Amino acid sequence: KMPDFTGKNAGDASTTLRQNLAHVVPLGTGSKVEKTSVKAGSDVKAGDQVLILTDKLKALPDMYGWTKENVKTFADWMGIKVSFKGSDSGTVTKQNIDSGSKLKNVKKLTITLGD
Repeated sequence: KMPDFTGKNAGDASTTLRQNLAHVVPLGTGSKVEKTSVKAGSDVKAGDQVLILTDKLKALPDMYGWTKENVKTFADWMGIKVSFKGSDSGTVTKQNIDSGSKLKNVKKLTITLGD
């Protein structure tokens, strides 16, 4: 089961999830967890991708390998409109805005999914 990490130390949350073989994607450089892509109490299986949003995210992350669901979750968190190209399933193979771009300037994002 996914613990509630909100407000907890981001490093500790990442360590706990990795010990349970989850694929952790930390976002930002902050030390406190603001949100996670898996709700507290939900099941987390080995290999599941879990986004951990910290209190200091300023740049667009590299989304290569992210699931479509996690892209949608991230876009919701940041208020970004996202559109998808390519296959209906699979993971991110391309994004139209370079990672490292200032998040406050990103309003729309096009993601290409593939295998």
